[in-house]
Amino acid sequence: MVDIGRRRQYYQSLRCAVGRIALAPGFDYTSAAEAHVLFPDSQRVIYELNPLVEVICQLRFPAVLKIDAEVPAQFQEAIRQQYPTFRQKQQVSWEGLPQIAQQAFAQAQTRVAYDFISRDGLWKVSLVRDFVAVSTTRYTRWEDFRSRLSQVCDALIEAYAPAFFSRIGLRYKDLVFRSNLGLVDVPWKNLLQPHIAGELANEDLASAVTETVHQTVYQLSDPKGAVRVQHGLAMNTETHEQGYLIDADFYCDEPVDLQAMQPCLDGFNKHAGRFFRSCITEQLHRAMKPAEVSDDG
Repeated sequence: MVDIGRRRQYYQSLRCAVGRIALAPGFDYTSAAEAHVLFPDSQRVIYELNPLVEVICQLRFPAVLKIDAEVPAQFQEAIRQQYPTFRQKQQVSWEGLPQIAQQAFAQAQTRVAYDFISRDGLWKVSLVRDFVAVSTTRYTRWEDFRSRLSQVCDALIEAYAPAFFSRIGLRYKDLVFRSNLGLVDVPWKNLLQPHIAGELANEDLASAVTETVHQTVYQLSDPKGAVRVQHGLAMNTETHEQGYLIDADFYCDEPVDLQAMQPCLDGFNKHAGRFFRSCITEQLHRAMKPAEVSDDG
């Protein structure tokens, strides 16, 4: 069972937070053709009872040592009105070291990390020498997130001129608690599609299941990339209510030109909406009170 009692400030609307899910022993890689079947077209909606607890976009680029060498004054000035709170911290990295060396904390490399936080604490921009990230715990719609991300990217390019993006990632974390939806007594098999419900779809097994974690990686072709999906039971440690987490991380690990970044993310966003809708039943969809919206508004 996932412990989500910490970081409660992130998920004020749900009064809980999502901890990390342990990885399953192996991965299930699915072809692009299978992924297309899994993500059928669906009407774009905004849920009044939104299950999203966090959305993160991370853009990696070849290391810019200037970010470590001096405070990011120019970058901050470009986004300071939206993100007035500044925090600096030291980040220790053992990336690339042998496992034994990592365990011994040998040759640890310390680098500077900067956080820029909105006044309400719901939005954060993180900057280190090889990536910038935008995250929020109050996601409403893609157009708003896209606008904020565009501002941050403009500031990054103006201040540091990265040559290209080496990895693009867009991650959606949905956490469903039945009590928020008036579905306390409804079994998960009525709310989740069979390929997501897994053991919970079996009436003989469901009552005995206390922990379940699944991970699958789907290859995508348009835009080119993949999505790593982790899903399973999660518990609110304050109320002890059992919830279900669907964590979808869309990414491209190949170099992407600066001008191609936004179309790639737009494509991932469309995949994300279709994927989540394919994970849930009509009963859960209706319980979250969807409002239809058009792609242009």
